[in-house]
Amino acid sequence: HHLTQAVSAGLCCCIMPLPIDGTPAEGHLRLLPIEDAHTLAPQGLIMRRSAPGSPLAQACFEEARDWLQTPR
Repeated sequence: HHLTQAVSAGLCCCIMPLPIDGTPAEGHLRLLPIEDAHTLAPQGLIMRRSAPGSPLAQACFEEARDWLQTPR
């Protein structure tokens, strides 16, 4: 819950189990599913869609997106 609140406030991005149902700010979040997480629950990277935002969170999200979408 606390991580979702921090992401919703634009402070960070984080990796969370999916789905994130019940989160009031879901509409404000960008979600990048992590297809090959090899965990018991689906995982995804989330961050706030709009301002306020964090340049560090944006950079982390973009780097992770590029890394996750590159064929291995």
